[in-house]
Amino acid sequence: MSSDAKSPKSIDAFKRVFAVLLLPIVLPICLVGLYWRLLFRPVIYLLVWGLWWPRGVFVLFVYPNVEPYSDRFRSVILPVIRDSAEVLAWPDFEPRHWRRSIAVAAYRQFVGGTFVPMAVVFRPFRRAKRFSFSPLWEEVRRGKAGAWEALEAMERDFFNCIEETKTQRRGKL
Repeated sequence: MSSDAKSPKSIDAFKRVFAVLLLPIVLPICLVGLYWRLLFRPVIYLLVWGLWWPRGVFVLFVYPNVEPYSDRFRSVILPVIRDSAEVLAWPDFEPRHWRRSIAVAAYRQFVGGTFVPMAVVFRPFRRAKRFSFSPLWEEVRRGKAGAWEALEAMERDFFNCIEETKTQRRGKL
């Protein structure tokens, strides 16, 4: 064994010292993330239930305003959800240019990164239900067998969730 090779004990000691030095940096970042996750999401729910629900709006729908998505969503989904949705069209895939609004805050909290097209149905006093159409659209684009059927099944589930929520909403008013 050469004298240049480090012993396992010195490597373990280095890892411990590195972890102790890194902990004061990582711990606050984790606490801020936990705070953001635990406190901001309930605020979004309260804003949606308090400001959107009285207007009959309980769906957040985000889609890219590019082919092949736009034609399908404009002809199949948007006519059904028109009266009960906040719609964010993503024409240039730059959400940082969107104005500040509850819809954008909800998008950032519930959708996050690049899962577009996506729908979030805010149900009364329950967790929001997310529908991510993106993976299915990729399968359709690649011509995978059964992809259209899976996409249509997800659309049916989405529409059923909207109808159930409308029924619950009518019962609460």
